[in-house]
Amino acid sequence: QTIRNIDEASIIGFEIDAAWRVNDNLSFDAAFGLIDSEIDESSFLGVGGINIVGNELPLNPENTFNIGSTYRRMLSNNLEGFIRFDYERVGEMQFSIENWEARDPVNLVAVRGGVKGFNGWEVDAWVKNALDENYFTEMFNPFGIGYYAQERRYGVEVSYRF
Repeated sequence: QTIRNIDEASIIGFEIDAAWRVNDNLSFDAAFGLIDSEIDESSFLGVGGINIVGNELPLNPENTFNIGSTYRRMLSNNLEGFIRFDYERVGEMQFSIENWEARDPVNLVAVRGGVKGFNGWEVDAWVKNALDENYFTEMFNPFGIGYYAQERRYGVEVSYRF
């Protein structure tokens, strides 16, 4: 990676989130964020002497949105089961200060479920990037070097709290 200083930049945005517990078993949560960034002053010029003033800052998605839901239910006197679904949308994002390449919005889904004993143990199964989205987390041009996000992954966790 190449790290350079930008003399002045402005970022403005907001985030709002909400949670709703429908009943003892079901809950929903959601969040939305919006960000606008701009390079205001820079003594550094981009690759090839490109003026970068007025460009968006890299690695700042224009917006984010997520929504999730959890369902819990008692399975017995000392055993609780749960399942959780999460959807996340990460908006368009520039990769370089020259604003040569941008990543399109990405949609991600995760699911987690398990059982919890009230004597301290828990067993969970999970899947991340359930739709197996193929996207870059970073890219460095003009060389075309990039890093792909992790593919779909899943697992089981066993834990004991004491």
